[in-house]
Amino acid sequence: GLPLLATAKGYLLQKETDGLCRREIRVCHNREQIGDEMRLIVDLGGYILNTHVDHPIYGSVGESLRIKSRRDIQNFLTKTEETGCMPLLALTNGVHSHTIAAEDEQTLDEICAELQNAGYLMK
Repeated sequence: GLPLLATAKGYLLQKETDGLCRREIRVCHNREQIGDEMRLIVDLGGYILNTHVDHPIYGSVGESLRIKSRRDIQNFLTKTEETGCMPLLALTNGVHSHTIAAEDEQTLDEICAELQNAGYLMK
């Protein structure tokens, strides 16, 4: 009866993001900019819940990320490098979406403003 979420990291209790404000954002960048984009979000107090792409043949393809710290980012980048797997953004020329969460809407607004300043946020 517990709210479980199946992720690449195993099963997680969903309670860790209950009560947080959420926003889906659409971004575009290359593979080398993944870490920069993620650090920008978590350094401002954001939590990257998932990522997905809208593929013209396969539809929406995505994965739960649950990234909330620089350590999580480094683990993600290391795993990507070690496995040699292509990130999802490679399927759509860098265009992808994230659901991000934060304590309040103001924090989400600040994150979006910084993503815009960095040239990552799409309208």
